[in-house]
Amino acid sequence: MARTCRNRRSRSMTRKHIVSLTILILAGIVTFHAVFFDEAGNADVDRWRLPKALREVSGLAVSDPQHVLTVTDEMAVVYSVDLSSGAVETTLRFGSPPVKGDFEGIALGPVGVFLITSDGLLYRSRGEPAPDGTTEYDEFDTGLGDVCEIEGLTWDDDALLILCKNNYLEADKHKLLIYRYVPGEKAASRFAEWPTERIAGGKRLTASGIYSNPNYIYIVDAKRKLFLLFGRDGSLVLSKSLHGHHQAEGIVMMPGGSVVIADEGKDGGGTITRYGRITGID
Repeated sequence: MARTCRNRRSRSMTRKHIVSLTILILAGIVTFHAVFFDEAGNADVDRWRLPKALREVSGLAVSDPQHVLTVTDEMAVVYSVDLSSGAVETTLRFGSPPVKGDFEGIALGPVGVFLITSDGLLYRSRGEPAPDGTTEYDEFDTGLGDVCEIEGLTWDDDALLILCKNNYLEADKHKLLIYRYVPGEKAASRFAEWPTERIAGGKRLTASGIYSNPNYIYIVDAKRKLFLLFGRDGSLVLSKSLHGHHQAEGIVMMPGGSVVIADEGKDGGGTITRYGRITGID
């Protein structure tokens, strides 16, 4: 059930309403040898250091062909990162002051920006934001708080896919769980429950980021430093070690085919890394 917050303006937020408000930093571009997709033909990739406010970066969403959105895991403030320069700007604030919570995923749908907490509370921006970036929002309970610890979110055609990191039920301990949720429904439904015997040597996964398109499901695992590419039937298409990544927390594929990964920072801000197109992957 949705809870409507602030006033009741009816206009829905669309991509054109995602505005950049406060420039925080112009991060330097660091070029380094790719240790991730070498055999795919990449030589160098770009990496940007994010400001300290984004040390605990949590998730990514594609805003347009040159920008990604992200959020930290402490407060409902959305940031935009320019992939041509590394510039970071504040974009949206859910409420004034912003909602606090353990935010672990972000997605951009046709009617707003979505944020999700580790215990399954989903927030959707609503209407055109105020000049300072404050947005009204709706709140939904996905019903997953007793099922798993949530660690990822992505928009998938006409619904959201929600990624589980730690599964609470013993029967689910060795499964990669993904749930599907349509905002407004009573609870999320199970989209996928893929056994992990053939992944990471059968060890339990600690999945930390998800992205989907009509052909594939992209997963990163922060603890085991893995990139996993699945067919939508659960077939494992590609598994790669994420060498050089401190703690991957988000992944997206850009319209041009490049892959972007967000990592939490160790001492300072997190990082955004952009790889070139993976050969043979759409």
